[in-house]
Amino acid sequence: MLRCQFEGAIYHVMSRGVDRCNIFRGDKDRLMFINKLQANVETHHIELYAYLLMSNHYHLLLMTPRGNLSSFMHQFGTSYTTYFNARHRRSGALFGGRFKAPLVEGDEYLMKLVRYIHLNPVRTKAMKPRELSEKLEYLNKYQWSSHRSYGGWEKRQEWISYAPLDALLNERAGLKGERSAYRKYISAALARNDEELEEALERSSKSVGSESFCQEIEKKYQGLAAEHGHNPDIAMRRIEHGTDPELVLQVVAEAYAMVSPEDLQRRRGNSDARDALIWLWATESGLMGRDVGRRLGHKDGAVVSRRLRELRSKRDRSPKFWRICERLNKELANVKA
Repeated sequence: MLRCQFEGAIYHVMSRGVDRCNIFRGDKDRLMFINKLQANVETHHIELYAYLLMSNHYHLLLMTPRGNLSSFMHQFGTSYTTYFNARHRRSGALFGGRFKAPLVEGDEYLMKLVRYIHLNPVRTKAMKPRELSEKLEYLNKYQWSSHRSYGGWEKRQEWISYAPLDALLNERAGLKGERSAYRKYISAALARNDEELEEALERSSKSVGSESFCQEIEKKYQGLAAEHGHNPDIAMRRIEHGTDPELVLQVVAEAYAMVSPEDLQRRRGNSDARDALIWLWATESGLMGRDVGRRLGHKDGAVVSRRLRELRSKRDRSPKFWRICERLNKELANVKA
């Protein structure tokens, strides 16, 4: 199946365990999944609007400013599968087939899909006979989604993009206040299903939106199929291509006045320069941890992955370091343009 990728595309991503097996065997797995999701959202510059973890599947609602859905999902899925298989002493695929990712029209459908995703825990057969008050209580205590942070039951996360839904609730639903608007919007849907959204979900496997939007996406898919046959991933506008790692190496070496790029790659001298190189190779070149590690002379990517986690956890510290990284980001973007 062709995969439509373009800058600014919104997707409703869903993936299940192979043969509907559980992809989480405990809270440690769920926490690791969320940690890896955060890491890949940041390194691939994804705008994540909502997420939800169930026992054998998950949902993501996201936007790709760089048109790089496939690279994001490949690295994220591989990372979690590697962890899961090692921890539970299994091998082979964890997820069944390719992930689903219909394109989303946005605006009203973005609102509806955030609500649809977050309501999944109380749409199960086990919850169906429960009273509305019980469902709401269960939902508000459910830890494994972005629901609680939207509603103010826990702190909002920097790596989740709340602003679009907040704005839509204020403008389109006529509700004021981030927390109260969201809570009212969720509560209103507990007593009844959203028939309009259900109809939209059944309208097409490739898109979620109005009839005209779905027709437009269908035509684009047909055009891609006619032009490219069955190649797995075709860009509608521009697929994100990572910046040449050698160019990143050169730019970082110059920024930190290293004697030569080779010295930086051999882990000599300025530790901030090496951190900047690691960060930019991951975020701008799209290299996986093991690739960065090998370029730096390590046997695998364990050291690099640990260092990336440490850098993300200290985003509010070392302002000089992050200012340099931002400047280098812009410089590399200008070179690519």
